[in-house]
Amino acid sequence: MDKSQEAEETKALTPEQPAQGETECPYCGASIGAGEKYCAECGYEVGSLEADAETGAPKAAGDAVIEITVADETFGLSEGEHVLGRSEGDIVVSNPYLSRSHMKLAVRERKLFVTDLGSTNGTFVDGERLEPNTEHEVSADTELKAGELLIELRWLEAPEVSEEEEPAVVEPSEEKAEAPPLEPTSIDVTEVDSPWALKVGDEQHRLNFGEVRIGRKTDRNDLAFPQDGYMSATHLVLDVDLDYLELKDLGSTNGTFVNGEKVAANEWMELAVSDEIKAGQTKFIVEVIAPMERVDPPAEEPEPAPDEEEPTPEEPEEAVNDADEPEPESD
Repeated sequence: MDKSQEAEETKALTPEQPAQGETECPYCGASIGAGEKYCAECGYEVGSLEADAETGAPKAAGDAVIEITVADETFGLSEGEHVLGRSEGDIVVSNPYLSRSHMKLAVRERKLFVTDLGSTNGTFVDGERLEPNTEHEVSADTELKAGELLIELRWLEAPEVSEEEEPAVVEPSEEKAEAPPLEPTSIDVTEVDSPWALKVGDEQHRLNFGEVRIGRKTDRNDLAFPQDGYMSATHLVLDVDLDYLELKDLGSTNGTFVNGEKVAANEWMELAVSDEIKAGQTKFIVEVIAPMERVDPPAEEPEPAPDEEEPTPEEPEEAVNDADEPEPESD
């Protein structure tokens, strides 16, 4: 056996190594080429939070101190800062009442601090809307909401302490009563329709909330146009919210045009009704089907004051004629 044949057989027995610069998608395991921003198989965005190998849920750096449950998904928070949003941040939950980056959750010394990041539908603590970019401490019995989404909070058990550090035992009479568990009041996304649509020729495409990808490849996009050879595989992405629609060109070969002007790649721009989008040779017109208003949690009504007993009226000394008697009030 000559050396060239031996080298070929050795190469055949050696596992194929990824090309230089390639990375492995943490969600589906597919190879992502050098310079690619998205996984071709599942759409994972390179550089976003890695996923747990078994559950697929986002990892939390370090040991989790607090658990939060939002829209039936549970996430562990470690010491540090975590951004919760609909499409950006460390914790991503696809729900129309969340903004792209909705709030920041900071854990410091087992305490939790919440900051609204200028979200559209707001962040609420015990029914009161928070001022944007202002930090507030919350506890386990706090009612925390992102728009209409209830966020359940649970502090995990603290690490064991030595006998010297063990806190004094509190008498039962001094213990604080445990708050009853909060009932989830999250809104089912399937029950909420987006007000936005794109018209292509005579066809109208209703847009779902969240990110909507548009391109030539049917397996990579939410709206695919395989007949348009001038459109990139994944050409652009739309961010669909209750009261705004934004567009980002994903570095397409032939560019994306809005009202005849080419937009900058990888930068978000807001769209308006009747805007014309051109990707490849396909034109889209932005339409609004049913305008929607931002939904705020209902204000709590104050408890009525207790009724005071009215004094019994004194009997008149003299009888009055029927014509002078007051008319009874109608119910």
